[in-house]
Amino acid sequence: MADGNTFNFDPFQTDFSFDFQNLPTTPTVAGPSGLGILLVGMGALTEETLNQALAHQAEQRLPLAQILLEGGYCTQDQVNEALRRRPSHR
Repeated sequence: MADGNTFNFDPFQTDFSFDFQNLPTTPTVAGPSGLGILLVGMGALTEETLNQALAHQAEQRLPLAQILLEGGYCTQDQVNEALRRRPSHR
């Protein structure tokens, strides 16, 4: 089959030619219902402190809630309230 629609899989391929140079360098919140946005909307965080927490998250590669709690950015009650307010994604 040489119709151009065939899939050629090479199990020994070592070069995937992914351009790592154009990845975003600053962390972002995943959409308008993200935990950080909810906490800012509740007044539990400022945008500046959220950006600091997101920077720590990018460095440590931990869940945002863990960064927020362990870093003292907000309380467990504030995180729980934000999680209760988060829309469900079905």
